[in-house]
Amino acid sequence: MHTVTVLTSRYLFFDGFKQPDPAVGQTWYLSQSGTSVIVVGKKFSKVVYPESERVWKMDVKDVGIFAPTAADIMRELPGWNLTYATEIGWHVWWDDGTEQEYCEPLVFIHENPAEAAALAWFHEHEKKTTK
Repeated sequence: MHTVTVLTSRYLFFDGFKQPDPAVGQTWYLSQSGTSVIVVGKKFSKVVYPESERVWKMDVKDVGIFAPTAADIMRELPGWNLTYATEIGWHVWWDDGTEQEYCEPLVFIHENPAEAAALAWFHEHEKKTTK
């Protein structure tokens, strides 16, 4: 999977993650059913259901929630790094660059890179909303 899950998409949406204007190639989840659709037409007028390959015309922004990729989320996380290591898989990490003896880098690990990035986004969002 190249995007976050439907549940994570909903959490991101309700926590204020930016919902972009739909563009060709993006994945969106329909709000009511959680079914994923991929935008295939200009001005988001056509979407395809991956399971059936059926094409429908709809205004996906009115009925859907954006399913961001790791790249979409990482654009909102300046200073964070997305890396893959065979031993632990995908991980998003922050190291403040100081040489403090007790300072350990902050790391979020997940098998899906978009989910790892979402964990870091939730961490950053929580810091901003609790100040």
